[in-house]
Amino acid sequence: MRAISIAFFLLTASLAAQTTTLDPLDPRMTVAADGTPKIFLMGPYSIPAGRMVGNVLAPGEYEQIVPAPNPGDVWMTGFDSRIVDTNRVQQDPAILYLHHAVLVKMGTSDQTCALMPGERFTAAGAERIPFALPPGYGYRIMGNESMLGIMHIQNYSLTPKTCFYEFTMHVQPGSIQPPLKPVRPWWLDVVNCTSNYAVPIGTTLHVKSADFTTANKITVLTMGPHLHCGGIKLELLDKSNGNAVLQTFFNKTSSLCPVELDTVLPVPPMVLPQGKVLTLKATYQMSPTKSQDAMGILLSYVIVG
Repeated sequence: MRAISIAFFLLTASLAAQTTTLDPLDPRMTVAADGTPKIFLMGPYSIPAGRMVGNVLAPGEYEQIVPAPNPGDVWMTGFDSRIVDTNRVQQDPAILYLHHAVLVKMGTSDQTCALMPGERFTAAGAERIPFALPPGYGYRIMGNESMLGIMHIQNYSLTPKTCFYEFTMHVQPGSIQPPLKPVRPWWLDVVNCTSNYAVPIGTTLHVKSADFTTANKITVLTMGPHLHCGGIKLELLDKSNGNAVLQTFFNKTSSLCPVELDTVLPVPPMVLPQGKVLTLKATYQMSPTKSQDAMGILLSYVIVG
């Protein structure tokens, strides 16, 4: 993700997003704890072919900001997504790699990045970390609100590809009574607002961190960690004593790279007082032969106040 100006958002506003609803029994979607599934397609996107640079395959890159579909007057209670081809078949991330897809709701201030012209309310990478909120909670979306997608897809083949970004959103009607308890996304990032950074060539561990202070009392319901290839662990620490609020490690099972993370649901929900200073820390194993593209992000859903 890059630091994005309002002018760039406006420049891309003329692009069209195609949406369609698929079979709600699609077995690829995640079942949320509460809500009805709605499935959307964004695209199609043409991803250029990769190319050989010496003995290394440099992927073809698609990196754009595009309009995203509004699901209607709803409460979002869960989310999952994937890259699919023109036949809606999920693609192998070793070929079509979802670097990131971030959905932004315009007109709402982001809690941690004032540069954003909207609120980053959900995101995904190749890990496809789905989430479901506990019953009775939801993220409010109005039917007239505008949304954008910050997209970055990579093609690790020598052939151009056409694909869609498919997402499943579990929802409850906006008019449901009694109303759901509203949550806010809380985006912590070791490189705040810009997200991307480089792990230099080396043989030891590389650590990058950033501090965040809670502006209000918050109650954390669910947490979604994000690291890239070479990542070892992501930690959220209490700066006053160094104790871990969260530690999450890679499960090294992917054929492409060791990327496999799970959503964390604190039980009971984690309560952080106003003024609490937290440190987000990402640890990567350096490569002796190449610099690595890295991110260290924790997207949580919280009750504010």
